Amino acid sequence: MKRPLPVRESSAAVSLAAKSAWALAQTGIVRPYRPDRVFRLTRTLLRWGTGPAGGYVGLADRLPEAVGVVDELGSLTFGEIHRHTNALARGLESL
Repeated sequence: MKRPLPVRESSAAVSLAAKSAWALAQTGIVRPYRPDRVFRLTRTLLRWGTGPAGGYVGLADRLPEAVGVVDELGSLTFGEIHRHTNALARGLESL
């Protein structure tokens, strides 16, 4: 079992985290979200993790109309990628 940090170190860690969050928010990397969106993004992260699957599902939730992939045949949005991969997974599951 981990021992808790002393108050001074804990305070410094919280201060650093708050400063980092503030800096990320100011640059637009991290933005405030509505509570329902935070819930969906958290659920996606817990279910799919931080790998490619979780990234695409999260982006399909957040930005379904944004272009997710471009190749010689054209482009697909994150929402389209999500729908196509779900259809493929359902088809494979039924075999």
